[in-house]
Amino acid sequence: MRAFELWAGLSKELNHEIFEAACLNEKRLYRHAVEELSEGLRRRPQVVLELPRAARHELFQPLMGLRQFDTLGFNLVINWLRKKYEPLLVRFMDGVGAEHDGHGCAEVFPQKVPAAKLERACQSLYEQFPEEAVTFYLRLFSNITGTDWGVEQFVKTA
Repeated sequence: MRAFELWAGLSKELNHEIFEAACLNEKRLYRHAVEELSEGLRRRPQVVLELPRAARHELFQPLMGLRQFDTLGFNLVINWLRKKYEPLLVRFMDGVGAEHDGHGCAEVFPQKVPAAKLERACQSLYEQFPEEAVTFYLRLFSNITGTDWGVEQFVKTA
């Protein structure tokens, strides 16, 4: 799935968490997001920045579900995963037997992963991390990596 498709269904809390990760750790990315999304809100960035962050992020959420903000949403999610959920990335890569840089990032992915191994890797994520974060990551995984392992079949649905 694409980032904008997933963003439309995020909880207010996870939406805020993703924006907070950029605000606290990637100032340039966050500033770019504020500028782009302020334009979508037809407001000046300075006016939007005067709002409390939680309120600002809540205003941004409906826009993030639009196709035009897919790349921005993708970049925000990658930043959030790297900053907050590195252990999730590492656990999943180890679980599927993919070589990575020790931080859960890989350059090359196996062509196929046995379904049983993939199921165990997905289940271990759900056991250790918040369900919404895991579901979001797994639904976006094929888009992030360019693989087609069939991860979707192991995603928990509400």
